[in-house]
Amino acid sequence: MKTLIINNHTQHLEQLVLVFPNATVLEKEKLQYTTDLSNYDLLVFSGGSNVPTVLRHLEEYRTEIEVIKNTTIPVIGICLGAEIITKAFGGELKELTSEHRGIIELEIINSDLQKKLGVKNIKVTEGHHIGIKTMPLDFISYAKSEHGIEIIKHKSKPIIAIQFHPEVSENKNIIEWLLKEVIPL
Repeated sequence: MKTLIINNHTQHLEQLVLVFPNATVLEKEKLQYTTDLSNYDLLVFSGGSNVPTVLRHLEEYRTEIEVIKNTTIPVIGICLGAEIITKAFGGELKELTSEHRGIIELEIINSDLQKKLGVKNIKVTEGHHIGIKTMPLDFISYAKSEHGIEIIKHKSKPIIAIQFHPEVSENKNIIEWLLKEVIPL
């Protein structure tokens, strides 16, 4: 499996490259509507460190939004990538009352995911100050935390958005689930 990571200037790039198989990195500024993605099996839109928010700077993410909306390749969005996916499909974002950094507990609210992970709650690492206010059209919520919605999945397309950072979280089962959900064996 070949993965293209669209780097939104994440501080966790090294960990992402280790997590996703056969990864190639493309800086977000080099992504074009015409970029040939046909050699890839998975697109990963990374989080971002010290970058403008999608909430207030939508135009800076227009190319990523169009690529996500129009690709047939499976997509995973992490943190900022999840916010881009949310906007691409008409969801709304909100400013959280404070920045959330560190380990949090997720409540898995989807029974299928609970069965696959064998737990109802998992600890993950997050770092963001924007959350999902309203779900995008045709998405299902899979997990939430005290900060709001944390995992969403498109009902029919292989697209998953997560608000936390699985690449630096101790629980690696969530990465295995992500890969199996978007690229069934």
